[in-house]
This record gives sequence, C-alpha cells and structure tokens, in this order.
Amino acid sequence: MDTQLEEKKELYRDEFTRFDKAKVRDGIAFDRIVFVITTGSFALSITYVLGLTNRSVIHPYALFASWAFFLCSMASHASGYLVSVHTSDYVQSKLVEWRSRGFVGNHPSPDQLIKKARLDAWIMRSNYLAIFFLIIGVLFLIFFGGSNLITFGNTPT
Repeated sequence: MDTQLEEKKELYRDEFTRFDKAKVRDGIAFDRIVFVITTGSFALSITYVLGLTNRSVIHPYALFASWAFFLCSMASHASGYLVSVHTSDYVQSKLVEWRSRGFVGNHPSPDQLIKKARLDAWIMRSNYLAIFFLIIGVLFLIFFGGSNLITFGNTPT
C-alpha cells in the first residue's frame, strides 16, 4: 500500500512539473515568433516612412492597416497566453486537491481536465488568430512598401 502512495506522489510531481515546464517553453517559443516579426515589421515600416521625406506616400491606409493587424495579432496572442496560464493553474489546482485528499481516488488526468474546461480550443483559436492577423499585417506592409518603391523613382524630389 505504501508503494502505491509513493507511485502516486511521483506521478503527481511529474505531471505538475510537466505542465509547468510546457507552459514556460511554449510561451517563450510563440512569443519569439509573434513579437519578433511584429516589432521588426513596425521598426521596418517606421524606418521606411522616415526615409520618404519630401515624397508623396501612396496608399498610406495600407500602412495603417498593417499596424492595426499587428496590434490585433499581439492582442490575440496575449489573450491566448493568459488563457494558457489560467489552464496550467487550473490543472495544477486539481492536482493539489488530489494531493490534499491523500492521493485517494483516481489521478486527475491533465489532458482530460483541459478538454473538460474547453480551454485548449480557446488557446488554439487565439494562436491561429494571432498568426492570421500577423500574416495579413505583413501582406499590407508588403503592399505599402512595394507600391511606394515602384513610384519612388518616378516622383520628383
């Protein structure tokens, strides 16, 4: 009987640690992708606009639209991250409840808890939206930059 309790304690520690590490690792990886591309695009577009002094800018709405989509991407990503943190906290609280009951009863499977709370779908949707908004923002930025580069040599200074 004592061996089973020790096995359950070990399972508890493993599951708790696994979700904690996954939360940090996945958050860091996705943050890098979204924020590096988004902030790099902002910086690139600002540098480009500052280089267009004394020139007429064509399709300025495309630049503003790209910035709006970049902001939507960051907001969507941030909401997904917050839900992810909440999900990990939820799973960990259920594991703590199991421990406080003396590891009596069935082991609360973290995967089943997440599906039951339907939080995994929210996280995936917000991540997909962040990527979608990012791609649309980049396309608007490419359109803006391309249309102004084409006319760059054709306009008088």
